[in-house]
Amino acid sequence: MGRVIGIDLGTTNSVMAVVETNGCRILHNRENERQTRSVVGRHKDQMLVGTPALRRWPLAPKDTILSVKRLMGRAVSDPEVARVRVWALYDIVEPAGGTRDAVRVRLGGEELSPVDVSALILGKLKADAETLLGEPVTH
Repeated sequence: MGRVIGIDLGTTNSVMAVVETNGCRILHNRENERQTRSVVGRHKDQMLVGTPALRRWPLAPKDTILSVKRLMGRAVSDPEVARVRVWALYDIVEPAGGTRDAVRVRLGGEELSPVDVSALILGKLKADAETLLGEPVTH
């Protein structure tokens, strides 16, 4: 079995840790930060997660998704979605061919659910942990 890590997927920042014999240790990401910004962006054909995405935000605000957890599990008509639309510079839309019971964001012309965006953040955390630990993370 590979290594087990714990992840706190936060609205603003996410953190990963590993349990070792002497206790729990926070793992640094690829950028050598203890926290990874919960931000996803797109530049050309590349997905950016964390600080690299945040650095592109002033240049491409419509292609940078921040605070996606606020939209998770919400409908287009939800008052929280209306509050996020006030400050979010990215597009929050009703799913194409879907219902008003869900919400999507547009990133590089592609519709993604809040779960899809969160999966990109989790994928970066897992990959960074595997690089740091030097072995696969399976749980």
